[in-house]
Amino acid sequence: MAGRTHVVHAIPITFGYKAAVWADELGRNVERLKAMAPRVLVGELAGAVGTLASMPEQGLEVQRRTMEKLGLGIPTIAWTTEDVRRDWIELIRAAKDFPHLLMIELIERLFRKHCTEVRQVIEARALPEEGARHLNAATGSPALRIVRNYVDESGEILLSTVSYHPGDRYAFNLNARVPEHKRNERLDETLFDRLRNGS
Repeated sequence: MAGRTHVVHAIPITFGYKAAVWADELGRNVERLKAMAPRVLVGELAGAVGTLASMPEQGLEVQRRTMEKLGLGIPTIAWTTEDVRRDWIELIRAAKDFPHLLMIELIERLFRKHCTEVRQVIEARALPEEGARHLNAATGSPALRIVRNYVDESGEILLSTVSYHPGDRYAFNLNARVPEHKRNERLDETLFDRLRNGS
């Protein structure tokens, strides 16, 4: 079968090779599932806000026995107020430790997920109070809110991020390059149009 590179046909490959690539990926996923089991197969039983306040004397014991019956681990602390998927917290830490890497690269390196599309919306907003406090800016001052959705080849949203940027600290630069095969396609279309029109 034909191999592919840069979205065009390349030298031949065997179907066995292609299947081996899939098998290798599945093998890594199995190992990843085994490694993450102790961290993610934990239960949550800590009351409405995670403090066990409704069971002040027996709360921890009730939690331990419940998790034991369910075959789950006991969490180090409740996560009822968390906004991030617990197994993706590592991504947040990595983003702080490696600010020079794109989020797409972090997703690929940490979770072996291939992001094929980034959907971005930039809106002018007044800076909310919480954001102003973290950014050391005035509440209500002009800012840009950037929402990004990182999407894989199946259309699943892998990650959504929201960031605020004060107006006096934001700069946007864009460098766009048309791939060689796309330039050739445009040239072919232009020549075809001229021939069709007799020019």
